[in-house]
Amino acid sequence: MEISDSEFVRRLYYSVLKRPPDEAGLSHHVALLASGALSREKLQDAFEQSPEAVELLRKYEAAFGGEAEIARKLAAATGRWGSGRTLGPRVIEIEVSSRCNITPACVMCDIDLAGKAFDIPLTVVEKLAPLFPGATQILLHGIGEPLMNRDLMSIIALVPDRSKTGFNTNALMLTRSVAARLVDLGLGWLNVSIDAATPETYRKIRRNDFLRVMANIRGLIEARGDRKIPEVFINMTLMKENIAEAPAFVRLGAELGVNQIIFQQMNLQTAIAAPIESNGWVFDYRSQLLQNYPELHRDAIEAAYAAAAEAGIPLVYRQHY
Repeated sequence: MEISDSEFVRRLYYSVLKRPPDEAGLSHHVALLASGALSREKLQDAFEQSPEAVELLRKYEAAFGGEAEIARKLAAATGRWGSGRTLGPRVIEIEVSSRCNITPACVMCDIDLAGKAFDIPLTVVEKLAPLFPGATQILLHGIGEPLMNRDLMSIIALVPDRSKTGFNTNALMLTRSVAARLVDLGLGWLNVSIDAATPETYRKIRRNDFLRVMANIRGLIEARGDRKIPEVFINMTLMKENIAEAPAFVRLGAELGVNQIIFQQMNLQTAIAAPIESNGWVFDYRSQLLQNYPELHRDAIEAAYAAAAEAGIPLVYRQHY
């Protein structure tokens, strides 16, 4: 889901200027976006070309020898600082594919990939590989379906400690042969987005074959056998249409033998303007937000936690994403 203007500006401050935003600056830039005076792309260009950003880059270049030298040092980062911490980022997230095999998209997805879909080439990831040893997490996902990238297995193989690596997936392409390869590679975890506990609700929300996903998850767990990884999580994006299935979703996860259940609500900042027709049902984003149904939400979540306690399976609830 698309982030809000406020969050977008905050990220620009941290990523470009390397500092928290001041409230006046944050309000000013959010107002520019809201009025349409600047697009996000133009605002990012303005940040990158600002005197503060230019001065920051000058200081980095003075300290480390210029942009090319910084890149070379990162790529050759096998040394350690005095603390014993390997040089480089702690968490690396690589969007291996922005393509998705669910078309039309899931009803709550507002990502428009027209003309923008891509798979990241293996050659690009190979250039990042020297950073992998120092990372504590490597996430191979973004807005698309990672299994769409034909080089995914080769990308995973570039990671030295693959127990710290995983990705989100809809599992529709998780065939038994794919599952076996992931197990053999020692992938750390897999998080499957399902959003329903019944075929009927799954067909409405994700417009696909629920039983196929169930079979693919079972195939992965069977391929894993007695090994501890990959850990398998299943997640549910909660809304009015599926909230009553939350306890059944927990029981489904226990029956499948997954390691963890994850709940999250739809993003409050997203506003899909027009209702969407899906398999005889009309989805309206705003009317599906659970903030409109506090008692329905409370009762279903309490029952889900009770089901998780009875089944002995961890349940993680992220209120929003």
